[in-house]
Amino acid sequence: MQWVDLGVLVADSSTASPHFMLRLYDYYSSYIANGMIMSCCAFIDANWLEVRALSKSAPTKSDAKLWPYYMRNINGAAAFYAYACFPKRDHPNIVDYVQAIPEITMNTNFINDVLSFYKEEMDGEEHTYCRTMSRVTGEPPIKVLQDVADEAVAVAKRAAAILKDVPAALKTLKEYEQGNIRFYLDEAHYRLPADWKAQFAQNLVQHRDALTQSIRIREEYVDCVPCNICHDGIL
Repeated sequence: MQWVDLGVLVADSSTASPHFMLRLYDYYSSYIANGMIMSCCAFIDANWLEVRALSKSAPTKSDAKLWPYYMRNINGAAAFYAYACFPKRDHPNIVDYVQAIPEITMNTNFINDVLSFYKEEMDGEEHTYCRTMSRVTGEPPIKVLQDVADEAVAVAKRAAAILKDVPAALKTLKEYEQGNIRFYLDEAHYRLPADWKAQFAQNLVQHRDALTQSIRIREEYVDCVPCNICHDGIL
């Protein structure tokens, strides 16, 4: 089977200037680049749908159990970011990591929901994932937030388990997760407390110290074959 480049459907190179989306195929396999473009298109559609729904003041029906996450999954372009972790130069075989894409996507969505919650509540936003899910389930928004936080941790662990036999992909996952959280902590837009950033940095240092200790023990008590796995923070 040969994947068709969706980029050719986005812009006709004979009549239009090169679109930035077409350049994705220079860096990603056709399947991955296609997925990134589809995520962008879904993001545009979702924003149109949200504006229309808000303008009509459409109520969220209690039987629409899957609606909140359906919208959440397409209105944040999370799949784009999940796919973007794996350029073909560093990850030439998509089979190595593709099964983890759903978990990485969900983690991206839920990390956003958790770390955006304070700002959204302070701004009185009513159409966030936590608020929408609250209206569907009848649970208080803070309870939904706890459930979302728990699920964010669970899917991160599953993604790591899926990639445990592919060190390069697992390393990429860990770096993406840390960078994603750091983005929210560093961005003033989210109004997160300064001590959260300090705690995050401290946790990274403790993690690195634990890895160093683990490496020392291995080198002292076992015949450890030199590799980059421990030093890169995979174990």
